[in-house]
Amino acid sequence: MGEFNKKVKQHDISGYEAICFDEVKLFGPHYLAKIYDFMNRTDKKFFATGDSDQIQPFGFHLNNVVNAKKYLNRCINIMFPNQIILQYNKRLTNKKHQLLLKQIKENIFNLKIDVGTTMKKYFKTINKYSDLKTYENNSFFQLQSRKN
Repeated sequence: MGEFNKKVKQHDISGYEAICFDEVKLFGPHYLAKIYDFMNRTDKKFFATGDSDQIQPFGFHLNNVVNAKKYLNRCINIMFPNQIILQYNKRLTNKKHQLLLKQIKENIFNLKIDVGTTMKKYFKTINKYSDLKTYENNSFFQLQSRKN
């Protein structure tokens, strides 16, 4: 057993009908293979959630695969052949807000557009930490204590 596996505790899953892997696209091929092997050793129902635009899995390195995203999606498609792909955010009931969120996401993931340009287009931004006037913010600034 490897160093990592020494710390893993076995869990009794007999009391469960189904198991869900949250953010499955954060797992690299090595872990996906372990999950798939586990899935094939039991009659439980398996589900997974994941963002198609998810960041690359942690510690993921392939030197013989040209398109890593396509490769990982193929792995997921084998494991979970029945999928539901959500096209818009249902938490937003206003169609204008749904469209706006979709546009923001498209701009954020468009590598031809600088993220700063996208932020300035859709959000109020500041250029100096001293201009900060609120207590809850999303920030690119280094974390500093706020003086009252």
